[in-house]
Amino acid sequence: MLNSPPPMTCGYARGPDAPEWVNHEFLAWVCRENEWHASCSCSYTGNAFFLKFPTPCSRKDSHEILDPHDRRAADRRPGHHGQRADAEKVADSNKITVSYREASVPFSYLIGSTKAVGFSVELTEAIIDDVRKKVKKPNLEVAYMPVTSQNRIPLLVNGTYDLECGSTTNNSARGKDVAFSINMFYTGTRLLTKKTSGVKNYADLAKKTVASTTGTTNAQVIRKYNTEKNLDMQLILGKDHDDSLLLVESDRAMAFAMDDILLFGLMANSKNPAALQVVGDSLQVEPYACMLRKDDPEFKKLVDGTITRLMKSGEFTKLYAKWFESPMPPKGTNLGLPMSQQLKDNLKAMSDKPAT
Repeated sequence: MLNSPPPMTCGYARGPDAPEWVNHEFLAWVCRENEWHASCSCSYTGNAFFLKFPTPCSRKDSHEILDPHDRRAADRRPGHHGQRADAEKVADSNKITVSYREASVPFSYLIGSTKAVGFSVELTEAIIDDVRKKVKKPNLEVAYMPVTSQNRIPLLVNGTYDLECGSTTNNSARGKDVAFSINMFYTGTRLLTKKTSGVKNYADLAKKTVASTTGTTNAQVIRKYNTEKNLDMQLILGKDHDDSLLLVESDRAMAFAMDDILLFGLMANSKNPAALQVVGDSLQVEPYACMLRKDDPEFKKLVDGTITRLMKSGEFTKLYAKWFESPMPPKGTNLGLPMSQQLKDNLKAMSDKPAT
């Protein structure tokens, strides 16, 4: 056991002699086991991993760090002897914690200060109903917590909450840390800009400032495109989609690169929708899916079962029509977006295949 990691350590490094089972998931479990801050990071020094905290950690006593070569720790790591499945944990505590997004229109967004609504919110509620039946807890307590693009994965991995249905891309890189449900939407990166900007496609943004949101695949996509095309864009990141939109509205960015469906939703609920437009080719079409912790096949089976039931019964199609082809709160805006062919195909395939 080691105490007090040096303050300069940061990031994630396995170390050459670290056992195979010492991975991101194990380190998240270490944070949770010791009641440390949710977003700790780590580095490898000698024969132990050190963890660094971006804010003061919640535990008042010394911050012990488990030696990764201690097999007792191995036996208690996630997915092994000491880790309970979500359904079992929910049953024992009579509580499930689910997340929501504050500005992912029309998937999960706030109307008023605390009430989240949207397509993904209703999927979440359907899953919660099935959890109640599974654990035989009709009065199951449900806690709702907001997450951002940046913290949604670490907070899920470390056990702060149990399920995220929002606007999260299912891809292979994220699949190393979390599990995904059956895909429930498909979208690609495009651009939101003012109609007066003169921007019609990515080439028009050469040497211009472009916004995206921290922790999203879109920021990675636009960086890669910028490098490949040698456009010399300047990328700035908002902490959530509302912040990124504001960068365009306040003329601090020429355009906002994001999933096209989110751009349409944000534009519809913006202060002046008539002044904005979505333009550009669609880059890298990717699926959205609900997100849950890895190595819990029973909980994934339950979540997939809910989505399968909704898809087979036609309820999923009705839910889609409600949020993408009908007036939505708070302004009664209709996105008028028919279901894509990829999503129609997945109503039959019911695949959880990630983007590469």
